[in-house]
Amino acid sequence: GSTDVEPQPYIKSYAARQWLFSIAGDLSPELRTALSLDESFDIAPVGPSPSEHAFSWVVAEIRREGCRTIEEFGWPRLQTVLARLNDFGAASVLLSDGIDLVAYRDVQDRTPLHWARLTPPHDAMRLYGRTFTIDYDGPLDASRTLLAISTYPMRGAQWMPMEPGELRVAR
Repeated sequence: GSTDVEPQPYIKSYAARQWLFSIAGDLSPELRTALSLDESFDIAPVGPSPSEHAFSWVVAEIRREGCRTIEEFGWPRLQTVLARLNDFGAASVLLSDGIDLVAYRDVQDRTPLHWARLTPPHDAMRLYGRTFTIDYDGPLDASRTLLAISTYPMRGAQWMPMEPGELRVAR
């Protein structure tokens, strides 16, 4: 969660891809016992963080089904798996297998997520957040669509809130 010492995003290698996991929220340490991992699991968490354990558990669930990508696992099953994390606290999640990026908003609405999609021609070339700025160029380049997901809307785009429990996928 947001109070974990380990820096995010967490990155692991699985199925010849780099997987990424980031969480906004705070998960209970009880998660490590309730959502146990096989001792022989080669993507075990490095540190004691419940959030990193959650990442390993999600990948383990995907692998248990014999799947090598999020798409193979299926969006409804992934939404169920991510909702299971909510049993252990606030959890809005970003997950990527290097192909798809999935955003999941906390089912209890404790940790908001918003999304914005900017398509050419862009009115602006910068998103302004409270602590950082995102610059992007090529406002007329038809291949430069920008998808941004944030816990807080940034200036420079129209943001749409995600609904509690909603799952969004971008490729």
